[in-house]
Amino acid sequence: MKYSIFILFVFVFSAESCHEKLNHNIENYPNLPIQHYNYESLPDERDINFFRFANFQRLTINFGKLSPDYNPVSNAGATLGRVLFYDKNLSFNNTISCGSCHSQKNSFVDNLDFSPGFQGEFALRNTPSVLNVGFQNSYFWDGREIRLEDMVLGPIQNHIEMGIDKIENLENKLASLPYYPDLFLKAFGTKEVNTERISKALAQFLRATVSFKAKIDNKENHFTLLEELGFSVFNIKAGCVECHAGVNFKGYDEVAKNTSKVSSFANIGLEMEYKDPGLGKYQVFKDGHFKVPGLRNIALTGPYMHDGRFKTLDEVIEHYNSGVKDHPYLSFGMKNVHGKVKRLNLSQLEKDALRAFLHTLTDYSILNDQRFSNPFVN
Repeated sequence: MKYSIFILFVFVFSAESCHEKLNHNIENYPNLPIQHYNYESLPDERDINFFRFANFQRLTINFGKLSPDYNPVSNAGATLGRVLFYDKNLSFNNTISCGSCHSQKNSFVDNLDFSPGFQGEFALRNTPSVLNVGFQNSYFWDGREIRLEDMVLGPIQNHIEMGIDKIENLENKLASLPYYPDLFLKAFGTKEVNTERISKALAQFLRATVSFKAKIDNKENHFTLLEELGFSVFNIKAGCVECHAGVNFKGYDEVAKNTSKVSSFANIGLEMEYKDPGLGKYQVFKDGHFKVPGLRNIALTGPYMHDGRFKTLDEVIEHYNSGVKDHPYLSFGMKNVHGKVKRLNLSQLEKDALRAFLHTLTDYSILNDQRFSNPFVN
């Protein structure tokens, strides 16, 4: 009888231990659907009723960029990219992932001035959103990368952000994890883990993070009078459209050829002397120039500017209204016809209206879309 009780105790104890171990392992595995989510059906012009306003009818929407011939988006490739995006094993000490700073619930930012890296040291610039990143022709605040496949490797190898000193070390690390061989096999035909495939899969996932379900995108959604006024202020009195144009409300790479005055980079007079020179690091006459960000979901992605200095949209609007500084390399759009700093002189009603219009660019559905969620969260 004693032996029976002892054996039963050992069996129960062992079962409990195995159960705890099993749960632990499950938490370290991505929770993926049996069938891949659909990432391949990217939107085309018919999916967007964006042409509700006459002055946007000349836009050219290049959706072909979202699935280029050299790296077409596939369901298996984007699924692998999703796992890589949220896997903390891509950092040196397994503490952060791409998704740590680019949080889906915050429209793919972390709402911090500067993001902490793998050792707690803070990044040098504010985290930009990756929403609709496939429409961009350059990446990072200074535009130093022009291919998405190159951009995705930057934070991984950054000594502050994710800390991988040698990319071949990451290849070996991922190859040793039990869930990656099959994911690479399905995405690329063999189980080989290499840098090119890592970058391609991440790029496919990011190209699929497309958002065009905001209020402004459906002509059936009627604007309020305040939003209509804000749209008018945006385009005419404030002239925001001079820099924020196209379906993503950013620079020239998304707009029609006959609006070439729109630039992807600008000095907006934040300082008279910039501690961070932006493009000025490479070209003196570009001192203080930073990338013009897209405005999709802008109401959710504060704080704003390359250094996160403005916490609210009201602060941003007031800067353009009355706070622009007369920097020697101030962008043309920040000046009036006499070459002086432009003062918008907006009334409080117009500022409120402009903020209301910016809120019509918010797509809340992307925040809960399971295709872009963290697969490591059960």
